[in-house]
Amino acid sequence: MTQNDDRPADLILRNANVITVDEGLPRAAALAIRAGRLVAVGSESDASAFAGPQTKVVDLGGRTIIPGLIDNHTHALIAGAFLTGIGVQLAGVSSVEEIVTRVAERAKTTPPGEWIMTTAMPRVALEEGRMPNRWDLDRATVDHPVFVAQSGRNIIVNSLALGMAGIDRDTPDPTGIPDGAEGRIVRDENGEPTGHLIAGGGDVGKAQWWKLMGKPPRLFGFPHLGFDDAVRAIKLQMLEFNSVGITSFRDLGATEEEIDAYAHVASTGTATCRTEVTIGLPANYLTKDEIAPTLDRYERLHGLVIDDWMRIAGVKVIIQSDGWQSVSADKAQYIVLEANKRGWDLAFHAGSGDTDEVNSLLVEILELANKERDITTRRFSWEHGLGLFDPDLIRRIADLGVIISCQPTLSSAAAARTVSMGAEMDKLGLVKPGAVHKSEGFQRVIEEWGLPIKSWSDAGITVTLGSDWPASRPTIDNPLAQLDFACTQISSVGLLQPEEVVPLDSALRMATINGAYSMRVEDQIGSLAVGKLADLVVLDTDPYEVEAEGLSSVRVLATMVDGNVVFQAPNFELDM
Repeated sequence: MTQNDDRPADLILRNANVITVDEGLPRAAALAIRAGRLVAVGSESDASAFAGPQTKVVDLGGRTIIPGLIDNHTHALIAGAFLTGIGVQLAGVSSVEEIVTRVAERAKTTPPGEWIMTTAMPRVALEEGRMPNRWDLDRATVDHPVFVAQSGRNIIVNSLALGMAGIDRDTPDPTGIPDGAEGRIVRDENGEPTGHLIAGGGDVGKAQWWKLMGKPPRLFGFPHLGFDDAVRAIKLQMLEFNSVGITSFRDLGATEEEIDAYAHVASTGTATCRTEVTIGLPANYLTKDEIAPTLDRYERLHGLVIDDWMRIAGVKVIIQSDGWQSVSADKAQYIVLEANKRGWDLAFHAGSGDTDEVNSLLVEILELANKERDITTRRFSWEHGLGLFDPDLIRRIADLGVIISCQPTLSSAAAARTVSMGAEMDKLGLVKPGAVHKSEGFQRVIEEWGLPIKSWSDAGITVTLGSDWPASRPTIDNPLAQLDFACTQISSVGLLQPEEVVPLDSALRMATINGAYSMRVEDQIGSLAVGKLADLVVLDTDPYEVEAEGLSSVRVLATMVDGNVVFQAPNFELDM
């Protein structure tokens, strides 16, 4: 298939195995690219018709091309912040002692009194079979407040940070009454806080620290970066994404200031990924009366699109975390109705684990919203999809046109922590007692981390794949990790739900064109077709030529965005 305009192409990729994810032409042998768009997708002769004196022609030697991958759920700017060196990177840690060592090393070069922050702890089992606590972090430093991002809204801090927040043995646990977040301040057998602040407990601490810093609350994360640091973080994280074949991503829960930084990157020609940004509504820090004025303030960003590089998607809301209420049912309904009234799309973190009650509540609220203003043709998204097993809820979600955005690498890694550290997690209250898992053993793992991808897809739901980066991530050694899980259901602790395996065709669509649909740009990216943007990935192996279990062996050789090479593996040259 070719474009009618016969002006010469800038680049032709020939002798290739092109997997287009385009139902009209599933496979091709060559591509021609001009001004960042595909002008030919088809045979060698289709592409060569666009050759001119200045056209660069690259023979791929039969290597495979797929559309650029789309990560459906990241906290990209926060992840990128740690690439700039502002905090301690915990990727790859496997023990409490390793965490202590890394924090202690950072303390040597950090002025006393300044915060030491970490990336999210990997969702893996630690060698000691427990989480670090305040006394562990005190061994690293007593001269700096330390903030360890444990998971979601759960954090671990040292004694100095606890003191700065005014949290001691007499501080009550947040109860969520009347409309705030509930949680736990974990205590030892003597009643002393251990440094673990769970869900709303973490909110209590962060509210006080932000007040001391003169900073406003934010939905997710802790640091507030300056503009220049935020711009640098975005650029670095985009390059990290490119190395594993990601050409577009969604950032879930950014602040208004961070959106300004994204807009700068998008408008100055320095982006190497396309971005959809969702505003994080810090509803757990707001009263019900403050919700509508906050949504009104966001109106300056509503519908913002910067060329083909960035768009504002809508608003993210956390309803519940691991059984701990973030907002009351009444407040959740008010948020959804007010946002829908203003025409915002919404992304929901409903719950984690087998949480039928909160999932049922959210479906009922969405059905009510749909009666007031149609949401079925919008792009509402149910983030993570954890606990969504009930066939009736799945059917109703399908009827509403809500997208399910799931993260296989997160489920795979976190399954091991549940198996090895389930008792420790229960002791800490990471999961609210009695609110989530109803089973023990391996069934508990499925209830907490299972992803019934086939059931969702068979019901007619648009399913997308991603990572929840930095909580989990694909790697250069396994860039197709999301597809690997979807096609095998093999996690870090073995086979989860074999009946929920999907074929590679479906998994690849979930990682590409479905992601584009969720971002409202399916006419621009997500498949390789004439007229679309030239975002693509060169692989060393055809994923259809390996067993499903072998997808983890496929590597990215090069990534192109807008027809430009943004990543090349060592010993491979595409921009020759």
